[in-house]
Amino acid sequence: MNRGESPILILSYDHQIKELQRSCTRKYEHIPPSALCLDTTFNIGRFFVTPTTFRNSALQLRRTKKSPVHMGPTMIHYGNKSECYES
Repeated sequence: MNRGESPILILSYDHQIKELQRSCTRKYEHIPPSALCLDTTFNIGRFFVTPTTFRNSALQLRRTKKSPVHMGPTMIHYGNKSECYES
């Protein structure tokens, strides 16, 4: 595989995609959308791992009154340039 063909793998459960869509889009007018956070922090040999997180706007923690942070899909890819995230 060419090193420019990134991401090479996206790991996700079906429920993560559904929650991400519900929380990060304006699909539901009564729920404010959340930002999708990408944090490329792990350089494993020649690979990078980029987990995504978002706040589940449909839920609220009793103590803090904030929406909990949920884990979204994770990308495994070769590079860390902006082209890697466009797929």
